[in-house]
Amino acid sequence: MRDCDDDPIFDDRYLEFELRGPDGERRTTAFRAAAELTYLATLRANATGVSLEMARRQLLNGDVLRNEFYGSDDERSEVAFRLWDDLSHLAALRAVRRPITTEERQTARRVINHVRDLMNDRRRELGCGTLQRAKRTGGHHAR
Repeated sequence: MRDCDDDPIFDDRYLEFELRGPDGERRTTAFRAAAELTYLATLRANATGVSLEMARRQLLNGDVLRNEFYGSDDERSEVAFRLWDDLSHLAALRAVRRPITTEERQTARRVINHVRDLMNDRRRELGCGTLQRAKRTGGHHAR
């Protein structure tokens, strides 16, 4: 995972490597990330009129993905957050090179929920969307 200017933050080879790897948690997380990428690309393509492939390529850029967080479309914002969350999780699993304990997972989830709250606060400040998803889930990541 990279995030510099126009450099992609991930690519299909990165996800493919994880999908074929021996670690079950990394495979599962890569599968979720691939699914979220496809879903977000579909939403983006439908909203902007670009091709699905173009939308997918655009989302490989960190700035584009970050802009999806703060956009006016709540569904796209939520999917972008889940994609970023899965990519961050994959990067952490690769860095640690060992299974994550239940306590570490719970601590990480608390941090993610805190970041989600900050993100929702910022979206409210910017007047973005109606935050329907936050109303249904209480603003917390449902996993």
